[in-house]
Amino acid sequence: MKLITVFRTFSAAALLAAQAAAGVAFAQADPVAGKALFTTDCQGCHGSPQSVSAANTASALSGFDSSVGAMNFLTTTLSATDLANIAAYIANPNAANPVPVYSPSTTSLAFGGITVMTTSTAMTVTISNTGSAALAISAITLGGTNTGDFTLTSGVSNCTAGGSVAAGSSCTISTTFTPQVAGARSATITITHNATGSPSTVALTGTGTAAAAPALSLSGTTVAFGNEPVNTPSSPQTLTLTNSGTAALTLSNLAVGGTNISDFTITGGTCQTGAAIQTSASCTVLIGFNPGAVGSRSASLAITSNASASPVQVALTGTGTTTVAAAPQVSASPNPVTFGNVTVGQTSTAQTVTVTNTGTAPLSMTSIAVTGTGFVQSSSTCGASLAPNAMCTVAVSFAPSTAGPGSGILGITSNAAGSPYAVMLSGTGTDPSTSTAAATIAPTSLSFGGQPLHRSTMRRVTVTNTGSAALNITGFNVSGTQAADFKVASSCPASGVLAAGAKCNLAVVFTPGAAGTRTATLTVQSNASGSLAVSLSGVGTQRTHNRGGDGGGSSDDGSTGGTGGTGGTGSTGSTGSTGSTGGTGTDE
Repeated sequence: MKLITVFRTFSAAALLAAQAAAGVAFAQADPVAGKALFTTDCQGCHGSPQSVSAANTASALSGFDSSVGAMNFLTTTLSATDLANIAAYIANPNAANPVPVYSPSTTSLAFGGITVMTTSTAMTVTISNTGSAALAISAITLGGTNTGDFTLTSGVSNCTAGGSVAAGSSCTISTTFTPQVAGARSATITITHNATGSPSTVALTGTGTAAAAPALSLSGTTVAFGNEPVNTPSSPQTLTLTNSGTAALTLSNLAVGGTNISDFTITGGTCQTGAAIQTSASCTVLIGFNPGAVGSRSASLAITSNASASPVQVALTGTGTTTVAAAPQVSASPNPVTFGNVTVGQTSTAQTVTVTNTGTAPLSMTSIAVTGTGFVQSSSTCGASLAPNAMCTVAVSFAPSTAGPGSGILGITSNAAGSPYAVMLSGTGTDPSTSTAAATIAPTSLSFGGQPLHRSTMRRVTVTNTGSAALNITGFNVSGTQAADFKVASSCPASGVLAAGAKCNLAVVFTPGAAGTRTATLTVQSNASGSLAVSLSGVGTQRTHNRGGDGGGSSDDGSTGGTGGTGGTGSTGSTGSTGSTGGTGTDE
């Protein structure tokens, strides 16, 4: 066997450089396996690895075992991998010593948002030993800013202080997060071990979020009624309760208490005990005041619920007075005023709004004005002042300039509370190219029955605009043989324009000029298609009276018989006594 006589000792860096220069992937070789092979096959002849040149690469060793006679036996014994392992051991004998390697699955655990005082699901970090010797863990501790919010779960973890992890094995450390308060929370797990880099840490983070809870918000903390006559119930005042929290609010009790408990009462509202008020929803409590004595009166409304700081107290105040202060008050009728369909370019029939002072003091009106396109104040009987219980009128018309719905306001500005008072106006302008006027008249036959000559009686007919455009009534005509006995006593409507859907009454008077049946025809002239005609009829009756003696009777029309002549028989009235003997009465 030919011995290698060249011995050199290299530093670790020089040995690694030599291996790389020789083309051997040193990182892929196993010096531990190389040590076992060197000890078995090489150490007997060459001694320690330090006595062999570190420049002997795997290719160099392969050349030696094929050319050096004493080493020929290794040709069939050592593979190329074996030679690479031996070369790695020769280059760095210390690399063959077994050491542990600490390899964590993560260096941080993030729990995200967890509700305050609620424990999260456990999160785990796995500690692996990727070295060649046992990893000894001497301590596992929890520290940092918010250690009280995190817990090491021993029942789930199997990494223990004082324990070890065999080479190629692993263990776990588990922790949970229970935030004590809202906001960002953090801590650190520290693992002390025998591997390089000890101690190692795992960062723990999480955020405490507020638990869902109801919250009660009030429209006010005081309900003040002001002055109210003794033993006179006030108008109720409204207190609004709102759930401004993140969970359902449940009211368990609403109760009035305090000094003058009998003066204040819950009169209604939508809040109900036991009912849930959802997030952002509201309900109302109506409270009334009826002072039992003169002077300041007070109580409180206690609202008990599942919200924090329950019960909440709302102060109730008011003053009992001996007299009622006089004050004006406005009312108007009708309100609202609806004009229906009116053809563009036409003006509707005026509608009359009656304004009344329903208060106890004079009403001073500083302004009565109409706003809104197309709405016009036609006339007014209202002055600057209106006495209590007095009335005045305002006439309003609608003259649309464009098609479509319109709205307006008749505003009454005065010294009354809540001024200005608003009367709402509405109407719809219709396109004249598509709108039509249509009308009906009822009844179409009007009988006046029997009527004494030269005496008048009146009947009415109703004209209705059944179309979609304004009905323009241009005149009335009475025709026929006895037309002179009939006449139209009042126009319908006064303006001559009847809005769509509106109706009016027409007065017809019958005054017979002769006895017997009298007839005529009434025609209403308008822009509606078709005829608006009414057949008129009546009977003229003669008035009969008695010319007998002293006992004149009553005729059936109520006239009294005249003085009877000699020898005649007086006529008998329908309800009167028999006339005395006399001549036959004659008609006037």
